[in-house]
Amino acid sequence: MLRGDNVVSGTSSTGTGTLTLAACPSPPGGIDFDVYARAVGFGNSAAVPVSYTIIEYTDTSFAVAKKTEKGAGILTLGSSSGIANCTLTRTTIQTTATNMNTSAATQNIGGTAVSIGVAANTLVFMGVSALDVAGYEPWTQSDAIPPPNNCANPTGNIYPLAGDGSRWVYQAFEWRIPLLAKRFTMGVWAGFTSGNSNLYAAIYAIGSNGLPGKRLIDFGLVGTANASLNTAFVDISSGLHSTGYFMTPGEYYLGIAYTLQNAYATGSLVTYPSPSGQRMNSARWSILNHTSPVIAYTDQGGTFTPAPDPAYVTGLTTVGGDNYQLSFWLGNT
Repeated sequence: MLRGDNVVSGTSSTGTGTLTLAACPSPPGGIDFDVYARAVGFGNSAAVPVSYTIIEYTDTSFAVAKKTEKGAGILTLGSSSGIANCTLTRTTIQTTATNMNTSAATQNIGGTAVSIGVAANTLVFMGVSALDVAGYEPWTQSDAIPPPNNCANPTGNIYPLAGDGSRWVYQAFEWRIPLLAKRFTMGVWAGFTSGNSNLYAAIYAIGSNGLPGKRLIDFGLVGTANASLNTAFVDISSGLHSTGYFMTPGEYYLGIAYTLQNAYATGSLVTYPSPSGQRMNSARWSILNHTSPVIAYTDQGGTFTPAPDPAYVTGLTTVGGDNYQLSFWLGNT
């Protein structure tokens, strides 16, 4: 979800459907959706998931709120810059309130979109609500928290890759620091020594069914073509993505695909520790939960490049335990 502070626009639309956005009146003033989205790296015609709030007021003084809607939607930028070229699709309605200026005020969780009556009286905000904020989890162990600075290779937390060389692996992870992610890095602990190997990576949203869903960024090949996993104790990285994806705090799925030639015949294992000791000046670690994480995988094959969109989850099965951990870092340079 794209989120930001003091991001507000007007609208030229009424009713319950997709909004065409408009310049923010002054007062109240603010940074509009188009300016903000382009500032964090999105370009022409980008479709960006966004957390939004709509408030219709009683008049253009914006002093008394009449009805509100909080939800998640898709911000679509125009083929050229300018807020009037942007639309906001109201995909998921989280909460609504009506008759707020009367004693008959009502509050609803979920349901249908509010109907905007007067476009000139309406403001559209970007930002989170209480429903977007992760709750405090006192049972989470401290070693599940990404380290604040450097990270050395852990022991006993490895993920073995073996099989017929046509497999996607997914694991959910929590991301805590806003970052425009453009490059993906992993550490290889044990090299694959019997043939060609390739590794591909992508990040996915969590679908409404809890499984990997929409592809958010495709990093493509990680490391060197036909030798990504052939050398032990090295960090391997993707190329620099042209636009990147703005990672806001939340939960996502990491997807990796790998090809291992003759993996069954050799019995080779490729394992992933944490990347070795890189500092986080322009990057951020994600050390996936040490406390028995669950890894979802499928060995039904699928495309490797580009990564599937949505995620390839046919025949999905799961495994769990401390010995199955994926660790990686994301950077913007």
